[in-house]
Amino acid sequence: MAQLIINDPGMLSLIVDMGRSGYQHLGISEGGPADNYCYQWANRLVCNHVNEACIEIVGQGFTCTADSACVIAITGAVTEITVNDAKHSIWQSIELKSGDTVEITRADNGMRSYLAIQGGLLVEPVFGSKTTVMRDQLGGLYQNGVPLKPQDKIEITERLPLTHPQKAPPDAIPDHLSNMPIQVVEGYQQGQFTDAQKALFYGRSYCVEANSNRMAIRLSGDPLVMQTHSLISEGITKGAIQIPPDGLPIVMLSDRQTVGGYPKLGSVLSVDCDRLAQMAPGTIIGFMPIDIHQAHNIITLHRRRLETWYSALSPLT
Repeated sequence: MAQLIINDPGMLSLIVDMGRSGYQHLGISEGGPADNYCYQWANRLVCNHVNEACIEIVGQGFTCTADSACVIAITGAVTEITVNDAKHSIWQSIELKSGDTVEITRADNGMRSYLAIQGGLLVEPVFGSKTTVMRDQLGGLYQNGVPLKPQDKIEITERLPLTHPQKAPPDAIPDHLSNMPIQVVEGYQQGQFTDAQKALFYGRSYCVEANSNRMAIRLSGDPLVMQTHSLISEGITKGAIQIPPDGLPIVMLSDRQTVGGYPKLGSVLSVDCDRLAQMAPGTIIGFMPIDIHQAHNIITLHRRRLETWYSALSPLT
């Protein structure tokens, strides 16, 4: 059986797919890729379908070796890789021979990169998903939520070379260092906030804290003074903006808890959740409100762009 050998997982490397949907009522987090956009592109560039498991990699220093011929692609924060110590292009399919070693030598366009292998990673799913959720101790290579470690061996499908190598168009590669405001759709709990409090929230800048992770982005700055500090707990979605008693916003991400009781101003637009997941500690961000009609228009335009870019690639195998 063909294998991918993890020589060095770098800061943190996890196996992820689209997530463990349908189990939040049991207290099981959905998980999934922190940056859904870059995850999907990695799969598309190796002709995988969208739910194939990839490796999500934080920072640089990740190194792996293929013991058989395979096809990979790396997207996300990565800006430079080497194959057998020779620089290689990114955001495109890469054919590896047996014994080839790949290293992410620079990843300074965000926090997270995605490595996909044609045919996916042959890992046993848990509750219908291979995605790793450390806080739930579920998923991943050993089904127990443990990140990848040096000398881990992941079974893969040995593939013939691609007839038509895939490459993402330059316009499809995001700039994760953009300082564009994060777009927010206000929710039904917005009545917990006065007009003055909302004006302060949208008028301030916040700093991404070092204790941010796949569960949530934590922010520092001038706090919002709230009269109501907690409500009856309810299901919580990705992108939800909670205001805890300290008045400093928390934006929930992929590995969020399944319920929350802090007042929620609204939810970050899904495409901007991907941007948030790429923001390093110390990044300064701001928020701007949009209505539901604007949100639908933005998402529709985003999907049509993807369709246009995908249509320029070779058909899926």
